[in-house]
Amino acid sequence: MATVTRSEGGIMKVQAKKVQVTDEIRQAVLAQLDNAVYYGGEQCFHFERELAAYVKAEHALALNSGTSALLVAAMAVGVRAGDEVLVPANVYDTSAEIPAFLGAVPIFCDVEADTANVTAETLAARLSPRTKAIILTHMYGHPADMDPIMEMARTHRLPVIEVCAHALGAEYKGRRVGAIADVGVFSLGSKNISVCGSGGAVSTNSTEKDREMELISRHGWPRVPIDESFFRMVPFADSPMAGMFPLERDPVRAGLNLQLDEIPCAVGRIGLRSLDEWNERRRYFARLYGSLLKDAMVPVRPLSLKPWALHSYLHYVVRAERRDALLHFLWERGIETRVHYPTLLPELRYYREHFPTSPDLYPVARQLNRDVLTLPVHPWLTDREVEYVVGRVAEFYHALR
Repeated sequence: MATVTRSEGGIMKVQAKKVQVTDEIRQAVLAQLDNAVYYGGEQCFHFERELAAYVKAEHALALNSGTSALLVAAMAVGVRAGDEVLVPANVYDTSAEIPAFLGAVPIFCDVEADTANVTAETLAARLSPRTKAIILTHMYGHPADMDPIMEMARTHRLPVIEVCAHALGAEYKGRRVGAIADVGVFSLGSKNISVCGSGGAVSTNSTEKDREMELISRHGWPRVPIDESFFRMVPFADSPMAGMFPLERDPVRAGLNLQLDEIPCAVGRIGLRSLDEWNERRRYFARLYGSLLKDAMVPVRPLSLKPWALHSYLHYVVRAERRDALLHFLWERGIETRVHYPTLLPELRYYREHFPTSPDLYPVARQLNRDVLTLPVHPWLTDREVEYVVGRVAEFYHALR
């Protein structure tokens, strides 16, 4: 459990996030240092297979960041210069950054007020003959309504990339996100699990796309098929090269070096084993927040939870009256609250200048952007800390009466 600290003034400090570094993680890091294989080895081999099994996808590939993951995903589904790519207006920069980096045009779409996710309708409103792909985000950990989106995408022959950076372990109608669209994209830096550094991954059920993403991220070198017995037959135990994946070092396309190192893969494997328990803790605290906020009778409303969704609650997000003043008040009382994300993509300088978009095209995203507030949630939170947060929220509003 988290340690509660107090200042001399009696203010409780409540973190928005927490990463727990256990003895098991420390030992795994030291073991990997002694192993001498620092990338492209046994830990990566197992982590990719365990992640694929977890999300129930045929393939997964570990990469050095969520940004790299989205880059290889976009390239693998064929995003090219001049294409239009539909992206939500309210998500992290990378969803627009990658299409723009590839010379494509990000087309910013509105979202629904209930979950802050795009829908088939908000995406369809921005379709054009130049639309070539969809990049959506399962916002805050709540899955988007995927069946209508995938039906619309198939009708128009559009590949879909689902960004699951907030949503590792979330489910849509009993299906894990990351195995529903053409490619799933994950960020692993400080999310539902942490690799204690920068990290990302992609998942897919397509062998063709998996191979293309492997090539893009490994210098264009094809992997030689192996099984786990390969690592038991390494002839030079202390050689950094001997325990690495065998690769055909004769490129079949131009590629990059975007692989995830062995130490974060080892850490990720440990986190993955605890993920379901951690996500259930997040859901418990979301329920507790909801109950306490209702009892407090304050103008703060959690976003909706759809009956078909299993939320992973990377972020616990509410809509609050006088949001900015409340955020400042809570910070002064030791509560780490944030806005995800403070500026909408079409209103960031680069996209405003190069891809101007009328605010009338994303009115719901604009209203949410004025109202949403992220309250602290992580697996090591305590009931006492949640009660303190809600107590300070109530204090703020009661002082206005």
